[in-house]
Amino acid sequence: MLFLSNDCKEYRLEGRLVGHKNAINCLAVSRNGNMLASGGSDGMRIWDLKGRVQLPTPRQTPAIQNPADPVTCACWITCQEATRKTLCYGTGLGFICIWQQQGQGL
Repeated sequence: MLFLSNDCKEYRLEGRLVGHKNAINCLAVSRNGNMLASGGSDGMRIWDLKGRVQLPTPRQTPAIQNPADPVTCACWITCQEATRKTLCYGTGLGFICIWQQQGQGL
């Protein structure tokens, strides 16, 4: 994973986020830049970008982790009055999943 250095004229590798076992199909950064969602054929992952760690996610059913049904798109939704983050993502077989933050993690 590539993180921006303070000097915007160049990029350097700041760290790697390890967790997916297969290809990553989509990425989405939260509005405040603190969290990253990554989706692939092995499901959805949520990352704390400041701590560079994977956060707990809701249990994903085997159908959602099925290589025949990869996560294909993801976006964070933040309403102005909302105090919790919401992540929406879609899968190759047409499922739309919505996760809303509860407490410290999703």
